[in-house]
Amino acid sequence: MRAQAGGCSIGLAAVALVIFGCSPPPPPPPAPKTEPPPPAAAAPEEIPKEAVASGKDCAKAEAQCGGGVCSVVIDNTCEQPVTCNLFVVTVCQEQTDLVQVKARTRETFAARKKDTVSITANCQAGRIVSTKLQQLECK
Repeated sequence: MRAQAGGCSIGLAAVALVIFGCSPPPPPPPAPKTEPPPPAAAAPEEIPKEAVASGKDCAKAEAQCGGGVCSVVIDNTCEQPVTCNLFVVTVCQEQTDLVQVKARTRETFAARKKDTVSITANCQAGRIVSTKLQQLECK
């Protein structure tokens, strides 16, 4: 009795193997090209806080400005309320020019209280390049 393998006898397969040799299996198909994953979204940049002079020793101020907005924290340790004038400037890049947009506000801060005031100076056209507290005057 002869064993059958793959539709031909083992004897013929052995003869063919000796005559023709073993051929390696065909190469695997190429792996599909994969795009690298998109870069992770950058974390928004932390806007730095900076101490600013208020004009009064008992009223400490810290400003955080960016994106057309300045937030100013006033820590009024004075025995009396203080009134502060805040002046903000934003630089805007229009098509070919740099333009300044200014804003101001006046706020009164209660005695021995800490409070925050925000002031906006947005570009009407173009993009915001920088925003900063130009001046703080407390009396």
